[in-house]
Amino acid sequence: MTTTATTVNPNMPQTDEIDALESNPPAALSPLDPLTPVTKPLLDAQLAASGYSSRNPAPTPTRLDVYDFDGTSFLSPFPNPKLWDPMLVAALMVEGVFGRGWWLDLASLDVGDRKKLRETGWEGWWKKETVACIRKSMSDPNTMTVLLTGRRYHPFHELIPEILASKGLDFDLIGLRPDPVTPGGVDVFQTSLEFKLSFLTNLLRSFPTLREVHMWEDRTRHAKKFDEFLRAWGQKDGLQVKVNVVMEATKRMDEEWEKQVIHGILDKHNARVEAMEEERKRTEEAQTNPVDVVDEQTVKEQGFSFERLAHSKIVLELIPQFTVVRLDPKGVQTLLETTLPRCIPPLSTDAMKTGPWRCGHAGDVIVCAGEPTEDEMRMLGGIGATVRVRVVGIGQSMGRVWAAKVEGLEPEPGSRMTGRLVSRHPHPHVVLAYNPGLGGKRPHGGHVTDWIELTGGDELRLSGTVVVHRAMGFVSTRKAAQPRKREVSIGKLVMLCYPEFKGPAIGKACAEVLREMERVGVKDEIGNEKAIEAIVRRIRLEE
Repeated sequence: MTTTATTVNPNMPQTDEIDALESNPPAALSPLDPLTPVTKPLLDAQLAASGYSSRNPAPTPTRLDVYDFDGTSFLSPFPNPKLWDPMLVAALMVEGVFGRGWWLDLASLDVGDRKKLRETGWEGWWKKETVACIRKSMSDPNTMTVLLTGRRYHPFHELIPEILASKGLDFDLIGLRPDPVTPGGVDVFQTSLEFKLSFLTNLLRSFPTLREVHMWEDRTRHAKKFDEFLRAWGQKDGLQVKVNVVMEATKRMDEEWEKQVIHGILDKHNARVEAMEEERKRTEEAQTNPVDVVDEQTVKEQGFSFERLAHSKIVLELIPQFTVVRLDPKGVQTLLETTLPRCIPPLSTDAMKTGPWRCGHAGDVIVCAGEPTEDEMRMLGGIGATVRVRVVGIGQSMGRVWAAKVEGLEPEPGSRMTGRLVSRHPHPHVVLAYNPGLGGKRPHGGHVTDWIELTGGDELRLSGTVVVHRAMGFVSTRKAAQPRKREVSIGKLVMLCYPEFKGPAIGKACAEVLREMERVGVKDEIGNEKAIEAIVRRIRLEE
């Protein structure tokens, strides 16, 4: 395999019949054949544009190697949660709020000076193990090597091939999602997964010589679907299948660069809103009641939605995210050296650099989401105060997360700026390690109930500082003169406990929490923070 892949141009003449079908696509022909009269011509045009089928002699591949792009081959970034409020991150991700949405916006791959990146082959942004597999696939003349991504042809048909070429990765076919056919057109595929299954079907039908299919994918749910789908093909045609689940990987942009990127997205959004407002004024169709930023009261009435944000100008301000007692780094190192070997299996910080387990937030004892109440802050001693704790036990939850339980100690006599540990969690703790391959996440440390007590000389005594972490978030400019509502941010509580939730899932979770609050008679108001957080942690929320 020596020829360079051609970027697919899926644009093709659309007949009236196909235009009609595009707006109302028929159902798939069968579970093993998801192609329709609309999608098959698009995928055929995509394959033809690659030039692979027209090679001389005609290719007869026996093996198909398919690689995902984001998180599997390339360390695609997403907004840094340390810099941005979770609600802003969610809004950036959702299509149609601040533009096309993160994964449909070229800004999501604007990771630095493009000229320098091109010269270095986007050095530091690759999953090295996957790249090695790609090169091995490319060297086999009997293997058809394909990049398959849910990224759209518009607008990525120039940038992604440029990134691949800079690394010398010459795929036989670069499969970008080909819909909409023209910028601003309608979607043909309902989801990226539907596109990928249709794409695979078209290749299997186009190349009956294929005897093996190997895939590399970082999303566990997608990998499972691919495995089920291809094994069903295997039962029919004797196809050998292997789906390699790659541990999801990402990389952060330079913080200052990322701030420019995000501000650029919001500046474009605000310019669009201004243009819409001017157009409404010109046509005398301006709304009587201006649209404001969505809040939890709206959730109760119509379900959580970012639709309103799409029509509001946005300004950023620092918003409290959570309050912690941040432990002294030397003490954290001692804590890890003492407790990790007692985990099952025994762990170490060195082993977690390459193994399935990852380091947790061992330096932070969570006090609460957002800011503490006045009474809580007084007990803590104020921001910057020193708080002493002792480690009294370690525990695990379902074999996927290990945590260390802590208790507060009395302040040292005569010390200035000291306080006592306060936490809204029934078992104040730090997260030692978690296993993402088993579904473990850092917040699962709050699920630990099976504690192994440390006694006598095993106890560790540590000190930390009270810190309120703030990140940039949005406010609407439509009602800037009015005081902000003093309601508990249920959205932030949900995202603190369930950071894997994105976009609509956050809204569904907020609505469910509000229903439970109404059922048990807990009002959404300042003073009920502890009760509301207890509800968020108690009820079972699903993405």
